[in-house]
Amino acid sequence: MLSTSSASETRRPTTHRMLLSREELRNEDLQAILPALELNYSTIAVVKENMKLLCERSEVYREIVNKIMSEFQENEIYFLTESDVRNIAKKCLKSSAEVNEFIMQLRKMAYSYRYNKIGNKADEMPRDILLARGYYKTEDKGKSGMV
Repeated sequence: MLSTSSASETRRPTTHRMLLSREELRNEDLQAILPALELNYSTIAVVKENMKLLCERSEVYREIVNKIMSEFQENEIYFLTESDVRNIAKKCLKSSAEVNEFIMQLRKMAYSYRYNKIGNKADEMPRDILLARGYYKTEDKGKSGMV
């Protein structure tokens, strides 16, 4: 994962986030990590209807969303922190990669803020997901194929 920033003469910052990979990614795997390539904010703002749509993906996602909705005051928009979502998802999913995938799916349905921050978690999550899906396994040197 690579993040760059620059400022033009008008001093407006420009930020790009990209993933460089030595292996070609299948479209379904790219879709799973795509939200990490967007600039994220620590608060995840998602409307109730999108939470219900997330329930339709699987029974375990339904269980997580129901726990989230029961632990937070019911609103048309839920304002969640990633750590709260992670802690709830950990109780239902087996691996950190599955938890990260759930967070990516939730972020895909969330609103974006105007002001964002760039942190290490955004870089680690797609890597963990791709490793769990079998990418970048080198038997001889143990090096990751991500740049």
